[in-house]
Amino acid sequence: MLNPHAPDASPSEDEGPARRLLTLGFSCAITLALVLGCAWRARERLRLAPEWSGNVEATALRALSEWRTRRRAPPVVGAVLFGDSRVDCQDGVTVGTALAARLRASGRPVDLVEVARPALRPLQFYYLLGEVLAGAPAVAIVEVNPGYLWPYPPPPLRSMRYFHLSRRLSPRGVWRMHTPLAVEGLSLLDPFIYGLEEKLDLLYVGDGVRDGARLLLGLSRARSVIVGSARWPQDGLVERRALTETAGGGGIPAEVADHPVTLVLRELYRELRRAGVEVLFYVPPQKVEQPDPDEAVQSRTVEAVRDAVGAMPLDWLDLHARLTPEAFRDANQHLHPVGCERVADAIGDVLVPRLR
Repeated sequence: MLNPHAPDASPSEDEGPARRLLTLGFSCAITLALVLGCAWRARERLRLAPEWSGNVEATALRALSEWRTRRRAPPVVGAVLFGDSRVDCQDGVTVGTALAARLRASGRPVDLVEVARPALRPLQFYYLLGEVLAGAPAVAIVEVNPGYLWPYPPPPLRSMRYFHLSRRLSPRGVWRMHTPLAVEGLSLLDPFIYGLEEKLDLLYVGDGVRDGARLLLGLSRARSVIVGSARWPQDGLVERRALTETAGGGGIPAEVADHPVTLVLRELYRELRRAGVEVLFYVPPQKVEQPDPDEAVQSRTVEAVRDAVGAMPLDWLDLHARLTPEAFRDANQHLHPVGCERVADAIGDVLVPRLR
């Protein structure tokens, strides 16, 4: 006869699902630990090569670190120039070197560091703002490339998006930049994940594994194309071309105030000013043919951006129509050395009276 007070199931039956879940979790943890251990041991072979990651660690970050720790004897003051490839005029001449020489000749010597790499944009400037402020600069010069302000496709190459620099953001900075980060394709957790990778010496390892897998998939795809069983996707190329055509169409962005780049520039300006740093935004020269039918549109756009950023007229220098086409060395708006010197002269004219 069955005991009416007996439990419906034995303890061993009740513990079965929990025990299985515990075993499964333990197995997953062991597997993950083994994968991470193997990745760590082979990290140097798996790590993405510097030339495929913008080489920013060995260039801009190293220069910034050295500048931040240098001692300056008065009257030398610290200065920083934020920019992209357009500050480089080749032959060892940059806007930064020309500006330092110009200020030194005017009796205003500066210890200037360039935070500049190809395709570096205002969001990456903001990533490094904490390290810049740690160097106590007296003045910050910020390039505002008009190309940032058109329909906002991030650079097509992953290496030119500098995701890993987001690890330099503070938690407060991550929250302030949540909208630009989302546009960039980063979540609120990504900066902290990249920070953890740096602590574990696994920075760029994940990218190396991912790119290696894509390479293998690409070779497989190429084989399919060669034998005629597949076609290369064209959607991305069409989209990129359409965006390029739109950017050159001469229209003013509809919502300048809400543009991701405008938001970043506004926060950059506020935090630099709050730290007591003199700020000068400058719009670099554009290669245009004369007469330029879009000149009025470009001027209105630049002025609309200044208003949206909240920069005072004294803190804004518009050089987009300053140089003739002969000053440019290519169609991508890069300057000859003499062009860099003329840009530096214009910036120096503004800064000399302010660096007293």
